[in-house]
Amino acid sequence: MATRPGNTTPYYTAGNEHAFVLFRIGMRFNGLKSWRGIGEYVGAFARMPGMLIEQQSDPAIGMLSSRTSISWPNVEITQFWRSYDDLNAYASARDRKHAPAWGWWNALAKSGTVGIWHETYRIEPGTYESIYGFMPAHGLAKATNFRPLAHDEARSKQRMEKPVAEKCPVANAS
Repeated sequence: MATRPGNTTPYYTAGNEHAFVLFRIGMRFNGLKSWRGIGEYVGAFARMPGMLIEQQSDPAIGMLSSRTSISWPNVEITQFWRSYDDLNAYASARDRKHAPAWGWWNALAKSGTVGIWHETYRIEPGTYESIYGFMPAHGLAKATNFRPLAHDEARSKQRMEKPVAEKCPVANAS
């Protein structure tokens, strides 16, 4: 668990003052429908680590945090992006790993052995809340600020309804 000098609370929040994009992407193994399907599955699964390494190694890309979850037959990646423009620029860039992978998918994946999906959400300041207890930075807190809860942020409704200008100690210091 992250600790802060002078603070002993085990509860933290990511605040509510940031705009960001929540991006969820995944694939599902639908079962072997043909021998060609094995190539689709291996190919789809093998391309994702390279994209994740590329996104995480270059902060200029704009991906703030990423987490992969496997719940067979699904693989899901949840990401926090600085903006939709950053996400879209990465997805469209011919010199990055995504565009060639998408081209490969469109040219090859036809058997239905692997299904793919994504969802994109624009999140505005003041429209979300978070709490983390007895654990290190996770999810949104890993992507943004991870700070102790203030006395008046103990409940979800308090965090959600607190005016955004009051939520960010960093913004209020300037």
